[in-house]
Amino acid sequence: SLGAVDQTDALKGVISLQNVYKLSTSDVGNAMNFLSSAQASTSATMGELIQAMPKVGPLAVSLGASYKQVVAMLVAMREGGIGAVEGANALKTSLQRLVSPTKAAATEMEGFGINIKSIVAQNAGNLVGMIESLQVALSKLDPIAKSQALTALFGKMQAVRMEALLNNFNVSGSQSAKIMQMSILSNP
Repeated sequence: SLGAVDQTDALKGVISLQNVYKLSTSDVGNAMNFLSSAQASTSATMGELIQAMPKVGPLAVSLGASYKQVVAMLVAMREGGIGAVEGANALKTSLQRLVSPTKAAATEMEGFGINIKSIVAQNAGNLVGMIESLQVALSKLDPIAKSQALTALFGKMQAVRMEALLNNFNVSGSQSAKIMQMSILSNP
């Protein structure tokens, strides 16, 4: 068993990781080592990461994220109290809203001084860049305005989950920052 996942589910998760992230057989071993290191360094378990990553993987890959970056995003959400599977589902929905905001959401974001379409266009193919640019833009808002902006963009159901990501992702000293550092230092 891998972090509270039985062998059958673990195998399904590994196969899914291999397919979604286009990993070679040797890369799967590196991925398992990375997930094991992530589990040892954070509050996330390998089992929940294996279950969560395929849920958001296809969209994240299309937006330019590696499996390691997705792990860091899920860990950031975990730091904010959102479980990995719940976080993956929220991330999938929210990333769709980020890259294709409704006209009303884009207009409301502009009212907060945030051009969401520009953030997406300037970071095409770089999901981490999109998230970090949105973090910077939101950091200029007071807490109430930030909450209103997140609700306008992501909807009431996902706003809190995305706030967990945006408050913790790659922030100095955070678990997700450790994962991002590990992703730079480790094998593919």
